[in-house]
Amino acid sequence: MSVRRGWPRVVTVAVLGLAVLVVVAVAAGYGYARLRIGEVASVHVPGLAPAPPPGRPMNLLVVGSDIRQRLGRQDRGQFGTVQGQRGDVILLVHLVPATHRAWLLSIPRDLYVPVAGTGGRAKIDAALAKGPEQLVETIRADLGIPVSHYLLVDFDGFRAVVDAIGGIRLDFPDAVRDDDHGHNNSGLAVATPGCRHLDGTQALALARSRYYQYRGADGVWHIDPGYDLGRIHRQQVLLRALAAQALRRGLANPLRANAVVTAAANHLTRDDTLSLGEAVRLAVQFHAFRPDTLVGLTIPTVPALRRGDVVLRPGQPGFPQAWAEGGWEQILLPVRPATRQTVARFLGRPGPAHPSPSTLTRPAPREPWDPRPC
Repeated sequence: MSVRRGWPRVVTVAVLGLAVLVVVAVAAGYGYARLRIGEVASVHVPGLAPAPPPGRPMNLLVVGSDIRQRLGRQDRGQFGTVQGQRGDVILLVHLVPATHRAWLLSIPRDLYVPVAGTGGRAKIDAALAKGPEQLVETIRADLGIPVSHYLLVDFDGFRAVVDAIGGIRLDFPDAVRDDDHGHNNSGLAVATPGCRHLDGTQALALARSRYYQYRGADGVWHIDPGYDLGRIHRQQVLLRALAAQALRRGLANPLRANAVVTAAANHLTRDDTLSLGEAVRLAVQFHAFRPDTLVGLTIPTVPALRRGDVVLRPGQPGFPQAWAEGGWEQILLPVRPATRQTVARFLGRPGPAHPSPSTLTRPAPREPWDPRPC
């Protein structure tokens, strides 16, 4: 196949920004949190939905971005030379204080949707090019999800926080690597199966891997057929492992929290309405949160091809030839009505048009070659 896959070039577990901010707010003490949150950059985001009353569910938009100007010199060549901000991970978090539950909804960056304010369609990550306001409005208009707060985290922040909590442990059923025609772009290389300790750099390599391969029982290297969806699943596994490790490290102790707070503060951007008081309220409401209850969902998609204004879907005349000949951009189209059902489950909206969450299929099971916590 000569069509270049349009999967994300770089990835980080963006929701970590939320986790760190909440931990900072309550674990390190109010006065210390005020100092540290004051160091977190803020941005004005018109179009955010008003924050709900205390105790009511809330939606947050968390973006992982390869902001080039924040990267160390040693990373700029590895992550690319394009300047500016790109949304390499787009993740929605639905917090339900009454049940101490959190739901994640991953939006593939290649999702092809109407972009707010443009009158046209594009990959959803393009909506961030003019700032978070356009992305917030695109998500509201296309998916029907109101966003109350916005957080952004960069590569260095993710890597530093993993190191600050002492790394994470994941069990790899198979040897894995990142391989793009002989080039290991992310640096992922696990030579043998088993439980492995990952530091920040290694965890980032796993999160960023877009050409994930595993060595099967036949000794042959196989490509993960899930591509971007497989990457999203591994991203959610990383998040659970991070949350569990943070709890094991006892971050309620201000001295232990200091390293995490210091590591994260300069690598986050929040909307200017996410105040310290609201962060404290969230932290208090989620003091009993258990990482194993975290539900991860993904927008259902089907791959398609685009050239100019022409979009070819699987099954349409000419699709196999276009797939083989090259020169087409690969995109992901949302599957209807499965997308509406997934959004309903994420928001907990039962009803005739939105089936009860309990009646919907649970997320796809972990593939046998994917890592798991150990």
